Amino acid sequence: MKIFGVRVDEVDLDGALERVYVHVHSRGVHDKPYFIVTPNPEQIVQAQEDSEFKNILNSADLAIPDGVGLRLVGVKTRVAGIELMEALMKTGKKYMMVGGKRGWPDVAEINRVKPDFLFVGLGAPKQEKWVAKNLDKLRVKVVMVVGGALDQIADPSLRPPKWLNRVGLGWLYRLLRQPWRWRRQLRLIRFGWMVVDKVLKLI
Repeated sequence: MKIFGVRVDEVDLDGALERVYVHVHSRGVHDKPYFIVTPNPEQIVQAQEDSEFKNILNSADLAIPDGVGLRLVGVKTRVAGIELMEALMKTGKKYMMVGGKRGWPDVAEINRVKPDFLFVGLGAPKQEKWVAKNLDKLRVKVVMVVGGALDQIADPSLRPPKWLNRVGLGWLYRLLRQPWRWRRQLRLIRFGWMVVDKVLKLI
């Protein structure tokens, strides 16, 4: 479905994994990597101001519904980016993480390692733009943007408890642990107003 012009695939975790498996097992040697993005309310607001970012999100092979706030516009499923990432890491395939505190990725180094799964964590929209720019050069099967998931894996205390995620308050836990995120959280308020405005126009 399209949410304010941004495509989101209504899949659950099993559905997302199935799509990835189908690609991995049918991929030719010279095929482009399967590109996974993780649109959430914050990114959807960003995309309203950045047409390049919006186009990249809409051109990805899989756009998982990452964010409880998407339920406000009728998305019934949710796949947290870190959950899909961890599920792929457990498949036994070779994977590589780039970004986070490690800095900007080196395509030559990535291609030397030749991972099946490449996880890029540079923060949106930098990570999506980096992937779009380098997609043709990458010799990997799947590339997925993962935002701050790399930092959460390195420091599990940054990860919200599951019960907070279930009630939609994972963002508050991250804000308390990382107060510098407060400017980003303003986009959640704007997303809420965008939803209200859309509803009022339908009345």
